[in-house]
Amino acid sequence: GSCGPLNGWGLVDGSWYWFADGIASTGWLYTGGSWYWLDPDAGGAMATGPHSCNGSAYWFDASGAMATGWVLDGGTWYYATGSGALASGWLSLNGAWYWLDPSTRAMATGFQTIGSCEYIFNSSGKMMANCWSNGDGFSMYHSSSSGAIDLKGIMTDSGIQLIDDGGNVRTGWIETQGSRYYCSANGVILTGWQQIAGSWYYFNSDGRMATGWLNDGGNWYWLESASGTMKTGWLSLGGTWYYLDAARGGVMLSNGWYWIGSTDYKFSSSGAMVGAWVDVPCYSQYPELPTGCESVALTNLLNYYGFGLGKTIIADYYLPKGSNGNFVTAFDGNPRRSSGGLMGCVAPAIAIAGNNFLRAAGSGKQAKDVSFSSISSILNRLTCGQPVEMWNTEWGSWPGGRYAARWYNGHSYGLWGGNHAVVLKGYDDEQGIVYLSDSINGNVTRNAQVFFGTWQQMDSQAVVIE
Repeated sequence: GSCGPLNGWGLVDGSWYWFADGIASTGWLYTGGSWYWLDPDAGGAMATGPHSCNGSAYWFDASGAMATGWVLDGGTWYYATGSGALASGWLSLNGAWYWLDPSTRAMATGFQTIGSCEYIFNSSGKMMANCWSNGDGFSMYHSSSSGAIDLKGIMTDSGIQLIDDGGNVRTGWIETQGSRYYCSANGVILTGWQQIAGSWYYFNSDGRMATGWLNDGGNWYWLESASGTMKTGWLSLGGTWYYLDAARGGVMLSNGWYWIGSTDYKFSSSGAMVGAWVDVPCYSQYPELPTGCESVALTNLLNYYGFGLGKTIIADYYLPKGSNGNFVTAFDGNPRRSSGGLMGCVAPAIAIAGNNFLRAAGSGKQAKDVSFSSISSILNRLTCGQPVEMWNTEWGSWPGGRYAARWYNGHSYGLWGGNHAVVLKGYDDEQGIVYLSDSINGNVTRNAQVFFGTWQQMDSQAVVIE
């Protein structure tokens, strides 16, 4: 045979070395997918266990391979980072915090004083946060969201009794580390629903006062962000309306229609308000008023507010009549006839008719022309329980041509083929529909997009009572 310089691993006097052309290498070696440390201070002997390399601490297993991740050595845990260097100080890993002693790199457990604060780490080394820990079966310690112990207490048959550093019982409101707690007269931290000074609060199982949305028993509640008090009534968040029902103990309404005051509201499965409906009556214009849809719509609107009008009263006594093409501030023709004149009117004339009646009735209400409003503004009125007389077509979709036009108060008003006035009394965003009191077709629903598109094409005419 033949022999030459040794290359690769060699065992010499119980230690492993790496040879290149017979010379032992020193420093870092990468081979076989692992890193090794060949100790220059030991002539290149392969390191195992904990070792300092160029001023940093590492750990090498029995085969000499550098470790990464958690390492257990002699009952003590260490953590080797991706570079292999053992971590020290605070370590955030998979959503948990650990403390690795800066001197020994050992993972901490139990009570630790770090800086000016005390912390508790469980047997796995995870820092405790937002919870109570039992120190000796008697003493209790609360770890805040930062992990620092912020409250101390004693376990009693009634619960955890808070004490200060002098051993005195604490009572009432306590605020620490951005969280609020409430202790009874005997110092016991309250949990669950509690009524304090007439307001309801909810305290989590560790005693922290809850804020924002709370799901309890499958029901949703809203607790004010600043005070923590349970809210009832309407709540607006991010442009969405919710209702917290006092009659149901503050529960958020969802999945259906609910009467609130004089308005029926629809709420989605998430609790968002997605519809509203008011109970506007629906007189037919026939047979007395074949062209009287505008005045009958106003009658339906007024009767919603309790005036109890017969359907011809507005047309006969309060609606201005005109001729010679004035359909803006008067009805051009006679709503009791099927022919003669333009046979129609627009919003200003109906607002005048409404105010003529309201003044005669001694009412403090007024009719208001809200033409040219945005769709969102119209829907907001309805959401607030205010139905709206609006101009559309008899068939509920796009109109015929514009057969009359006139300027008034800086706007162009027109009459269109199929001109018809109805009362918008409800909408359902989930279904994409609107509800109408229609003096020709009765109580009907229409596609909301088509209805509002038609309304806008027909000069966005609208009247309300307020």
